[in-house]
Amino acid sequence: MTTLSREETDALIAEVLEVYPEKAQKDRAKHLATNDQTIEQSKKCITSNRKSLPGVMTIRGCAYAGSKGVVWGPIKDMIHISHGPVAVSTPAPVAVTTTSAPPVSIPSAR
Repeated sequence: MTTLSREETDALIAEVLEVYPEKAQKDRAKHLATNDQTIEQSKKCITSNRKSLPGVMTIRGCAYAGSKGVVWGPIKDMIHISHGPVAVSTPAPVAVTTTSAPPVSIPSAR
């Protein structure tokens, strides 16, 4: 495994941050630091254990998806209609029952 120098690590952090808008760069820079034991780090700490920003996926997951799975997941005898952030919710499982009636096609409204 190759060890990066302090300058190479700082350049890598700068490269990662340059893809973000200015406001996001400022916030994300608090979460990245050079791991160098030779410098005094007492005044420069990595920010952690903060509340997640709405709409941002973190390693802790998404509050909406978690609550949906925990609260509504065990209830299987109903159709769950939910509204949440885009790309967070997946369709809830729907119990399909078979009947003797033929399937009904619904014409699309144009």
